[in-house]
Order: sequence, then structure tokens, then C-alpha cells
Amino acid sequence: MATSASTAKATSNGRSKVNGETIEEQVGQLRDDIQALARTIGTMATGQVDRMQAKAGETKREAEVASEQALEAIRTHYKDAEATVSSQVREKPLQALGIAAGIGFLFALLAKR
Repeated sequence: MATSASTAKATSNGRSKVNGETIEEQVGQLRDDIQALARTIGTMATGQVDRMQAKAGETKREAEVASEQALEAIRTHYKDAEATVSSQVREKPLQALGIAAGIGFLFALLAKR
């Protein structure tokens, strides 16, 4: 029976040849392919890390801006409240004194317990 060119044949040194390449050449090619794949995966991972770091930095900046805006809103609210209390105290000083005395009395009662 005749063998085809694609089947393995024994050479004079005892090694098999497959399609004109030795097993060693195929292993070498496989090793090169694996190294190329590893480099490609490394490059892709580096790209992902860079994108994630950029996104984290962007999110951090957005959070900083949002917190500054919230802090400014709180400051404005308390300045308005302070102005309202000040004007009420100026308009009705006896009522303000009575309210302050009542709050002080309540704190004294709570502190006694």
C-alpha cells in the first residue's frame, strides 16, 4: 500500500517528518505563536488598564465638582438662615430672648437627668 505525502515517514536518522516539517520545527513555531499571543494579551491588558485609570480619574473629578457644588449650596443655605435669624432677632428682640431662655431651660432639665 502506498502512503500519501501527508502521512508521517521515517527518515534516515529515525525522526519522523510531517508535511516536510519536523516536530521540532512545529514546536518552535508553536512556541513563537504562544509568545506572540502573550504579547498581544499584554498589550490589550495595558490598554484596558489605561482606559480604566482614565475613567477613574474622570469619575474622581466629577465627584470633586459635585461635592464642591453641594458644599457651596449648604453654605448659601446657612448664610440665608443666619440672615433670617438675625433679622428676626432685630425685629423682635424680646421674643428672641424668650425663645433662647426657653431652650436654655429645656437643656438644663435634660442635663439634670
